[in-house]
Amino acid sequence: MRTILFLSLVALLAACALPTPTAQPQAPAATNTAPAPVNRTETPPKPTIEPSATPEKRTVTKTDQAPFLLLAEWNAGGKKNTIYPVDPASGEALPAYAPLTLGKNGFSHVFSQDGNRLAVVAFHGQSCDSISGGTRCRGGEGELHLLDVPAWQVVSAALPVDGYVEMLAFSPDADRLALAASARDEFDLVVFDGYSGESLAQRSLDFPPEM
Repeated sequence: MRTILFLSLVALLAACALPTPTAQPQAPAATNTAPAPVNRTETPPKPTIEPSATPEKRTVTKTDQAPFLLLAEWNAGGKKNTIYPVDPASGEALPAYAPLTLGKNGFSHVFSQDGNRLAVVAFHGQSCDSISGGTRCRGGEGELHLLDVPAWQVVSAALPVDGYVEMLAFSPDADRLALAASARDEFDLVVFDGYSGESLAQRSLDFPPEM
């Protein structure tokens, strides 16, 4: 009986014993994680752009003269018109400057952006065209005058068109001058060298260049 009881206790203790711990999973072996080498391609150099030819930069002659105003005198009775500098304080003409003599039938003019150059078209004749069912006559047969204002030097040139000059415009650097003229219901655009007055290009227009 004691033997049976002892064996029963042994069996009970064996059943209540803690289970043998199982083996823990091992971390994977370290491997070489260095990134694979990348074949680098060289960036092609940016293409170089050669500058286009530009007109030779021309500067206006600088003088030590005092500032002055320009006065345009419109003479009636067949007399020619004139432009001359005056003292801004007194309004009197400056005797050291010869007046720029223009035609007797009026003129059109424009200044460059810096005010150092003045383009004047003086009319010696007459030009007529139709308007609102009638006829309009204005100055024609113009002559171009390019005035270097600080140096008070002028270059004159004949126009290749006979009509009235509607519009004048200098390029920003005053290297070119454009004008639009109309005569006998025909319209022309002409481009000049802004210093020599040489005619560089001309073409006809399909509209009146009045605006």
